Formats: sequence, structure tokens, C-alpha cells
Amino acid sequence: MAIKSRVLYYSNNSKIKSLAVALQKKLGCNPNIVIPPDYPCDKERIVIICASLGKSIPEVLARFCRDMNKTRALNIALVINGPQETAEELKNVFRLQGVNVIDEVFYITGGSPISFIGKASAEEVKSAESWLDKILTQI
Repeated sequence: MAIKSRVLYYSNNSKIKSLAVALQKKLGCNPNIVIPPDYPCDKERIVIICASLGKSIPEVLARFCRDMNKTRALNIALVINGPQETAEELKNVFRLQGVNVIDEVFYITGGSPISFIGKASAEEVKSAESWLDKILTQI
């Protein structure tokens, strides 16, 4: 059963991009996956945000996240390449808007800003898909 969903990413990291594409294909959702998207989220059952974070949330990403609310997405799940503290800060941005945030974040490390170097391995994609399956049973 397909659910209304989106997978979006904010990163130049090749691993984040390849995981976003893999999760998007698994869900069969809209292929427009760059933040900010061409079309806003609208009544999505779940939105997966894949992002590379440093010690702070980039302003473009923060602005997009502050615009999310229950009319745009009921649930948010995160795939993060970066520190746990910044991921928690990002979760709180969504929570302030009343959106349910899935507690379990899928963390990755590595990757490259060069698109053909450092893509997610088959093992990492499989692990991300298992994580997604687990989340889908929760919502």
C-alpha cells in the first residue's frame, strides 16, 4: 500500500544524495527531492529529510523546516550526516511546528561532494531501507 510521502535532501554529499534517491524509489514518491522543493509538501503522511549538518543548521534548511506544519506533513524522519546535537536541534524545529518527529534518526558518515565518489554502498542502502520499513510500521 502506497502512502503519500516525500523524500527530500539538503546536501552536496554524494552518500546523502544516493540514499535519498534509494528511499524515494522504495516509497515510489515524487522524484523532486532537493530542498527547497519546487512544490511544497501537502498533506504528506511522512517526509524523509536527508541532510548534511555541521555545528548549526544551514539557513535555507532551517527556513524550509520552520515552514513545515501538520498541513504539510504528519511525520518527519531524518537521515543525517553530522552531529547528533544538530540533529536534535533540527528535530525541535519540526516539533515547534506541531509535526511528529520519528525519534530514531538514521545516521551516516562519509561521502564526498563529488557526485560519483562515495555513494552509499549496497549494505548502507539496505540498512536505510530496513530503517524505513521499521518507521512505516510505526506510523
